[in-house]
Amino acid sequence: MWEAARTWTSVQQLRAGLGEFVRRERLAFPPGAGSRYSNSAYHVLGEIVARVSGQEYQDYVREHIFRPTGMGSADFYTTPQVRENRGIAHGYYRPPGSADRVDNLGEQTFSYGEFATCAQLERFAHALWEERLLNPAYTRLTLSGKVPLPPARDPAAVDPAARGPPPRDPPTRDPPAHHRPRSLATARSPSSPATGGRTNTPAAPPTAPRPCWSSTRTAGTWS
Repeated sequence: MWEAARTWTSVQQLRAGLGEFVRRERLAFPPGAGSRYSNSAYHVLGEIVARVSGQEYQDYVREHIFRPTGMGSADFYTTPQVRENRGIAHGYYRPPGSADRVDNLGEQTFSYGEFATCAQLERFAHALWEERLLNPAYTRLTLSGKVPLPPARDPAAVDPAARGPPPRDPPTRDPPAHHRPRSLATARSPSSPATGGRTNTPAAPPTAPRPCWSSTRTAGTWS
């Protein structure tokens, strides 16, 4: 699948390719009988959104999430588009015993290809917490824990919603890319003249963007 994904140049190819992959997969257990992390499940959720709304998933997200929350240039990109766009941080790795950096864009291939800056993810998080995207009941359902955990003295250790909204003024310097939390949206970082915008760890400018934070895997998006 990963090799094929590198050649997808349109939303239609991406959607069809992911759909074919999901249809070949077998259920790990009957619906409702367990819980397990699943990348492909997000594609299924996107298909549900498209069928219920009667819109393409991307159009629905732009209209109902990106625009209302002021997420600016947040959008969807295929892997070839990511490779050509120097405004998006490009992943790489060094093979053992080699000083050469190898393109690792395959790691950035994910369902629907949503990209965002840290500032835009912060806007999304506040809009969700402040019940501007969902009504109170569904906001609580979205933010509350789903897997039973051992009793804890601190309610926030069990229920993410008990932690309160994210801080408005977090530290100003981005952590290295390999320490950043992964989400459905990959953060875009400004290009660096020294790197051509192709590494995940560009030098921070005097007013670096706020770091990404994530307590849930979320759809997101660049300011």
